[in-house]
Amino acid sequence: NRPYYEYDTTHPVNPYGYSKVVAERAVVNINPRHYIVRTAWLFAHGGKNFIQAILGGAQQGKRLRVVTDEVANPTYNDDLAEAIAKLIETGRYGVYHLTNEGACSRYAFARYVLDRAGYSETPIQPITAREWPRPSQPPTYTGMANLAGKSVGITLRPWQDAVDAFLQKEGLV
Repeated sequence: NRPYYEYDTTHPVNPYGYSKVVAERAVVNINPRHYIVRTAWLFAHGGKNFIQAILGGAQQGKRLRVVTDEVANPTYNDDLAEAIAKLIETGRYGVYHLTNEGACSRYAFARYVLDRAGYSETPIQPITAREWPRPSQPPTYTGMANLAGKSVGITLRPWQDAVDAFLQKEGLV
């Protein structure tokens, strides 16, 4: 389990992953001057996302069950938007991984959110990905390295700092 780099060969494990690979290839074939931005575990203000679901469950006193064996990079939408704007200004076309720095399990992500938002006493039942039913099983490790972005001066802050900023902007800390 090492981070995926932009130059790694893709090996989709489900139909969703396969559709992303097909879309990327289509973009490359249609226009050699392209930006392909890969990201993971987005969270943003408004709408539904993992942080909102975890905090909503805690506020309602629900039993929280969170997967321990899925690892990726939580990414704050505000940081991603800023990084994409900077990327476009570079004029350096290609494939980029733009995520907040650092990878964690969904469980660690949830625990961090709860602790920072004042719900440190809220228990979380750790479960495996197989115990969380969904139409399509995602890969267990999808941490990304941002080599291409760093080569043009683009880095995103650590995911923990991004979560703190999100919670502060939401008025939750």
